[in-house]
Order: sequence, then structure tokens, then C-alpha cells
Amino acid sequence: SVTYCFFFALVFWAATICWIYKDAKRRIEIRGSWASPACSGVVVPFFGPFIYMLFRPPEYLDDVRERELEI
Repeated sequence: SVTYCFFFALVFWAATICWIYKDAKRRIEIRGSWASPACSGVVVPFFGPFIYMLFRPPEYLDDVRERELEI
């Protein structure tokens, strides 16, 4: 039972790191600066995603480019 809980926590932690990585690549324009948010998910295991959600850019880069093209 404890092993299953540990395994679930490990899988959840890895999933949050993947989510932060993918979302940061879609929102942050400067190459390589997505590594800092991804590291926050690694260093602060379960609070990292909440910290990232507080400080992430509000829009996806594709949405910004589309709005600029419309203008």
C-alpha cells in the first residue's frame, strides 16, 4: 500500500514537470528560459506548479502572434 502511494506520488510529480515544461515552451519566447520554470517543478516537487502558475505569462505565443497579425 505504501509502495503504491509512493509510486503514485512519483508519477504525479513527473507529470507536473512535463506539464510545466510543455506549457513554458508555449508561453515563453526566449529560448532556454523555459528551463527555469521546469527546474522549479523539480526542486519544489508539489508546490512548483503553483509557483509557476502565479508567474507564468498570461497568453500563449501563438495567440499573441495571431492578435498582432489581425491588427
